[in-house]
Amino acid sequence: MAAAFCPEPFTVGDLRRIYEAVWGFKLDPSNFRRKVTRTEGFLQPTGERRIPDIGRPAALYRRGSASLLIPPLLRSGEVSFP
Repeated sequence: MAAAFCPEPFTVGDLRRIYEAVWGFKLDPSNFRRKVTRTEGFLQPTGERRIPDIGRPAALYRRGSASLLIPPLLRSGEVSFP
């Protein structure tokens, strides 16, 4: 759902900031990246990169056909049931 708020193409960091704004707290960047890039069909790589003023170029993505992260991304204190 949060990917719908990102103008395409977007970076994983752009998507993470949407989740952080909605949930009201910071997410671990490494764990978030691993979760969204390993869920089959959640993100589609464009093969392009955004070159920032400082730092490494970031891979660009589009929304994939999957709408859910599996396993789900949980907020602090939430428990996932199978």
